Amino acid sequence: MSGPLNYDNVLMTSTTTGTGAITLASAVTGFQAVPAAADGLLARWTMYGVDGAGVRTGEWETWVGAYTHSGTTVARGTLKASSTGSAISWAAGTKRIGIALLASSVLSTLTGADANTTMVPGGHYIVDATSWATADRDYTLPTTAAVGDRICITMLAGNATYELILKTGTGQTCAFAGATVAAASEITRLFITGETMEFEYLATNKWACVLDRRIAQKGLMRLSTSTTSTESAGVYAFPTDISGVWTADTNVGGVCNTSNGRITARRACHVNMACASYPLVALASTNLWTTAVEKNGSGTINYLYNQIHASASQALTGGVAAGPIAMAVDDYGRFRFSSNVGSKGLLGNASVINFVSMTEVF
Repeated sequence: MSGPLNYDNVLMTSTTTGTGAITLASAVTGFQAVPAAADGLLARWTMYGVDGAGVRTGEWETWVGAYTHSGTTVARGTLKASSTGSAISWAAGTKRIGIALLASSVLSTLTGADANTTMVPGGHYIVDATSWATADRDYTLPTTAAVGDRICITMLAGNATYELILKTGTGQTCAFAGATVAAASEITRLFITGETMEFEYLATNKWACVLDRRIAQKGLMRLSTSTTSTESAGVYAFPTDISGVWTADTNVGGVCNTSNGRITARRACHVNMACASYPLVALASTNLWTTAVEKNGSGTINYLYNQIHASASQALTGGVAAGPIAMAVDDYGRFRFSSNVGSKGLLGNASVINFVSMTEVF
């Protein structure tokens, strides 16, 4: 079942009595009937009584409930408000029922705090994280909500160091990215300016992400200063260990560290990674050249692997790419290269010749 829907200009009559499901009759003149496409879906309903002249009486009720096209019935689901404060036992007579935007569906703008926060239903949290200087902050979905309640979070300004960690509450789960996030667990993290996510309470203890406008983490670092040609034969070298200097040409989300050559994932995700290499000193015929990316300082080749044999008088280049690669929070990749003869180094310049890159994929 999806989240509450809305259709324009829907208003129908009903003569249902009691507190049970509502059976719809015909559309009020000038209005639409509930379309067949709404079958099985939730909607936000409003219902009120009218007298013989079509004038409203004092009774009214709003709720979230599912529509069944066969029999044109509406379930009396989660009560949102009424003229009596409880579900009305409708007396005989004509009622009118329509799909409407309820007050509980309108989000109120709230200022996101530099503190752990239990969010409230109906809140749109506007977060300026530029002043966060001490820690990540947990923003937790509430444990008390009604079906149809929504919560939205917008990162007005991000932070290069600390993250807003979205979490489920005690006893609450959240449908997100094709999986169910367990209770009291991390959903994802926000830290890039302009990111927005929205959540809706679909059923008892069940939230779902209904809007995901996270911005992809992206990093591309270019070797702007050549390394020395002093690496040992058959040993994988890191450019920063032999005087190479990185320049970050792309750094969305503050993922690049030019001092150690790392590109780091700041939230759990999948990424595509790529790298390319070009030696400072040309290789001779039959020399072997290898380009790779190491993950998390493992000391072994991870994911990316490329070997090329040089031909006579050939200036050698190599490029490789792989993905999507699963990354946990703070996982990183860094560039490595090797030759079977050593002392070849890497060429650094203003062009993107020797580089390593990472792009988050959703």
